[in-house]
Amino acid sequence: MLAHLRSHLLLVAGSLLLCCVAYPLLIWGFAHAVAPASAAGCIVTGPDGKPVGATLIAQEFKADKYFRPRPSAAGFNAAASSGSNLSANNLKLRERVAGQLKEEFAGQSSVPADAVTASGPGLDPHLTLAAA
Repeated sequence: MLAHLRSHLLLVAGSLLLCCVAYPLLIWGFAHAVAPASAAGCIVTGPDGKPVGATLIAQEFKADKYFRPRPSAAGFNAAASSGSNLSANNLKLRERVAGQLKEEFAGQSSVPADAVTASGPGLDPHLTLAAA
């Protein structure tokens, strides 16, 4: 009985060491060796050297000289990154999209879907050519 218990505990310990320590360290080292700038987080710094954003996270801009970003399910807060999990037939999502179409896209006959729908994590900076 003790031999079986010991072998099972060794198997669990070995699996945890391999999957939770060795593999992540291997992937981390590979990422830093191949693309060190991307692995470090793609932080954008301001003139004073302080971080002001990231190239892979959308920022909210209000001025007309900027592209309008995709709507954010997280309010452009990276700490609250998550999807809204609202399905296409959800009344709350339909009301939000309809309000946005009325306020921001009044008079336009066709609006690309990514201009009024949030991405999965809610912080995606990428737009299609039609939305840009």
